[in-house]
Amino acid sequence: MNKLLLLTAGFAAVLGMLESGILRIFRRWVGSIKLSCDMLAALQLWSPTLATVSFAINHTDHLAILAIKSSIIHDPQNVLDSWNTSFHFCQWQGVTCGRRHRRVTRLDLNLEALLRRDTSFLWKLHFSQNFIGPMYNLQLISFGFNHLYGTIPQFLLNLTSLKVLSIPNNSISGSLPKDIGLELPNLKILYIWGNKFTGSIPFSFFNCSNLLELELSDNRFTGKINIDLRRMPNLQVVGLGPNSLGSSEPDEMNFIDSMVNCSKLEIIYLGTNQLTGVLPNSIGNLSSQLIALSFSRNFIYGTLPSGIGNLVKLERLLIDSN
Repeated sequence: MNKLLLLTAGFAAVLGMLESGILRIFRRWVGSIKLSCDMLAALQLWSPTLATVSFAINHTDHLAILAIKSSIIHDPQNVLDSWNTSFHFCQWQGVTCGRRHRRVTRLDLNLEALLRRDTSFLWKLHFSQNFIGPMYNLQLISFGFNHLYGTIPQFLLNLTSLKVLSIPNNSISGSLPKDIGLELPNLKILYIWGNKFTGSIPFSFFNCSNLLELELSDNRFTGKINIDLRRMPNLQVVGLGPNSLGSSEPDEMNFIDSMVNCSKLEIIYLGTNQLTGVLPNSIGNLSSQLIALSFSRNFIYGTLPSGIGNLVKLERLLIDSN
């Protein structure tokens, strides 16, 4: 049974787990962990007029998450038992509010509580727009390890404060919104692995300069890897396989050049795709912090660049089945 815990494990814990089967076990463990993110502090509203507005906003958040509860059709672990009038909604399991403004900043239902529920229920998060405004302070959405299906609701792009979007191991399909990186510039963690997403990876991710982890593995993405990672200096994990990425174009592998500026990269997983070409010499200029690098099960050929010896902390190099 999954438990909510604070994320304390470092990235080194993934060493030795990059092969497909073992990595999946690791991800199940990660999915049971409660992701942490920084909370925005809001100014205290002191005047009677502003206090009334603050109460109204607080009440609309309450109504919004009650609407979510009404949409959940199966709760085998009784996670939502605490969602009742005996407690303030900020004390409900899986709900976190700001310390001062008491607005919802995190929704974590990463507990396999949602059985065969279409993702249209996520529109309930936007329920409060009928009153004061949507839940703009929401910074974390975590609905991993459930049975969600459907597509990504367009309204998610309005949650501009969102820092963590974690919906791994569901059955969500369709393509990612092409402007996702422009509309969610504050994203730090994106976990959508283990779904049924299709189409190309949006170029707009270049705008997510605060991104720490980009995990798009175990989907059905296709086409050329066209992400410019140069503006992501804090990026630590890139997971893009298994997918069906590849274009057979001569510059197919040039995306590696854009990783050179990511000086904190520790894990790059590109295994089980359709990448074709020669590894560029720039691979030797990747982060000196890199501990795991996988290009296995692709169509890569040629010689291994000698500069790869510069990766002094590298412990796992997977290039089999090419």
